[in-house]
Amino acid sequence: MNLKHIETIARELGIKPSQVGATAQLIVEGGTVPFIARYRKEATGLLDEVAITGIRDGMLRLAQLDERREVILKSLDERKLLTDELKSKIEKAETMTLLEDLFAPFRPKRRTRATIAKEKAWSRWQFGCGGQDDHPETDQRAGHGFVQGHVWQGYE
Repeated sequence: MNLKHIETIARELGIKPSQVGATAQLIVEGGTVPFIARYRKEATGLLDEVAITGIRDGMLRLAQLDERREVILKSLDERKLLTDELKSKIEKAETMTLLEDLFAPFRPKRRTRATIAKEKAWSRWQFGCGGQDDHPETDQRAGHGFVQGHVWQGYE
């Protein structure tokens, strides 16, 4: 059991870290909330079902947070976007919302077939017209591949 998690849960619930640690150990060993509340009072320090449920839910939440944190760090590291400052902020994030807010600007965008086509078309248009400001005939030739002979002539 992670000591940092035990301290966080104890602080959130306002109980002793030793109670949280003992209860967490019983939950990891497979004890159910009613069983621990009724038959393991000496180990938990007389915690009721509400507190035990809070510990169980806190453990689950913090485990999911750690798992997501690892995925985000791995993603950023693979794409060479991870800085020391960002890594520090991600490691200090205590909620899933804060973690996702930190990751949002770096989240890979979905690339649909339409966005890929738009990217290719824009790059071809840039390449065909780039740096040729005063040559309308070149612009017209470059644009011709996009309209394929279907140029709107206006209303007649």
